[in-house]
Amino acid sequence: MGASLPPVALRAVAPLRHRLTFGVLGGDVGTQGLPGQNTTSYLTIAIPDDAYAVRIGLAQMDSNTNPYTITKAIFCPSTTFDAPDYVNPTGGQAWAPFTWDYLGADSELPVYTSANTSFTVPAGPGTADPNTGATNIPRVYWSDWAPIVASNWGPTPGVKALFTRVLWPATSQTFTRATRALAGWTGVPSVNQGYDLFLCNLNTDSVTSPNNAVGTGNAFSIVYNPIYALQVMSRTAGVQIMAMGDSHIGGDKSDANMDPFWVKSALSLSSPKLPVMPWNTAHGGQPSATFFPLFMGNLAAGCPSIVVLQGWSANDSPPSLWYNGIARVLSAAQKALTLGALPIITTPLPRGSIAQANLAIWTDIRTRLLNSGTSAEIFDVLPIVGNQSSPGVYDGTYLPGLSTDGVHPNSAGHAALAARFKPFLRRVIGL
Repeated sequence: MGASLPPVALRAVAPLRHRLTFGVLGGDVGTQGLPGQNTTSYLTIAIPDDAYAVRIGLAQMDSNTNPYTITKAIFCPSTTFDAPDYVNPTGGQAWAPFTWDYLGADSELPVYTSANTSFTVPAGPGTADPNTGATNIPRVYWSDWAPIVASNWGPTPGVKALFTRVLWPATSQTFTRATRALAGWTGVPSVNQGYDLFLCNLNTDSVTSPNNAVGTGNAFSIVYNPIYALQVMSRTAGVQIMAMGDSHIGGDKSDANMDPFWVKSALSLSSPKLPVMPWNTAHGGQPSATFFPLFMGNLAAGCPSIVVLQGWSANDSPPSLWYNGIARVLSAAQKALTLGALPIITTPLPRGSIAQANLAIWTDIRTRLLNSGTSAEIFDVLPIVGNQSSPGVYDGTYLPGLSTDGVHPNSAGHAALAARFKPFLRRVIGL
C-alpha cells in the first residue's frame, strides 16, 4: 500500500500566487543585544528576480509581556550570490529601509517614502487564546510593503539574492525569535536545493554603515533571527506551501531543522519560471492548541497554494485529547479550501514508546483519517517509514535507519517521504 493520494485527474491543480513567503518554524522567547553595543542580524535569501515588493514579519509571543524595539531594518537586492560572502550584495545597488506606517498590520498598500524606520513590537497580551487556551502563540507584525526597483536586478533572468539586516539598539531585550534558527542551509545543497540561505549576528552596527561587515558564510555561527517571515510579490507566479504541525512536520535537530520532506520536495521543484516557496509555520514541541491558532492566524497573509497539515500530534496529551487534534486539522483543511488552497493531511507518524503504549488510539486515528471523506488529500506516511509487526499492522516504530531518536524522521526518513511526496506535488502544481 502506498501513499493514499487520489488520482490527480480528480483534483484541481494548485493555484498560483504572486505573493510568496519564506518562513521558519515556530517561535520562542529569547534575548537579543548587548548593553552599550549595537547588534546586527542578517538574513539572505534567494527570491524571483522579477520581485517588485518585499516586507518582513516580526513576531511576538503571547506570553512575552515585554515590548521590544528594532532600530532599523534594511534590504538590498543583489545581482548574484557572491558565495561565500553572504553579507555584502554585489552589483552596487542601494540599501533601502523597511518602514512601519501601518504599525504592523497586514496591509496591502505599499509605502514609497517614510521616516518610520524604527519599530516597537507590542507586548504580548499575556492571556490565553480564547479558542484553545494556549499562551505561547507567536503573533506576526508586518512591515509596510517596500517597492523593489526593477533596475536593481541584473539582466540575466532567474533567481537572485535579497540581503536583509536588522539593527538592534545597544541594550538587552526579550524578543520572539524563530526557533532553532536555520542551521544546515548555508552551502548545503542537499538541504537548500538551490535556495541558499544565511543568517548570523554581529556585535556591530552594520546598518548605519552597511558595507562595514565583510566575511564568509562559514565564518559566522548560525544564530536565532528576529525575522519570522520574509514575503515578496513577484510578477512570476509561483506555488506557496504552508505547513501546520509540531516537529514531525517542521523538522527536528536530527536533520538540521530545515529538511522536512515537504520542504525537500518543494525546493527541489522550484525554478525561476515556477518558484515553489515554503512557509513552515509548524511549532516544535507544542500541541495543536498552539500550532492550530498559529497556522490559522497566518493563513490569509500566507495566501497558500497548498497546505500540509499534520494529522496527529503526540503533544496533545493525554491521548484522550488526540481526537481534538483531528477536529482542528479538518477545520484547518476546510478553511484552506475556502481560500482556494489544496489541503494535504498526513496520517500519524511513528512515535516510539508513546505510539506503542497507545497503539489502539494511534491506529484508530490513522483509520479515521484514511476514511474521513474529507476533500483534502490524505498522505499516508506509514507504508513509507512505519515498521510492521505483521503484514499491514504497524507497531508505532520506524523502519530501521529512518529515525535517529525513535521519535522523528531523520534525514533518511524525510528523504524516503520526499521520494513519495515529490511526484504527487509535481503533478498538482502542473509540472
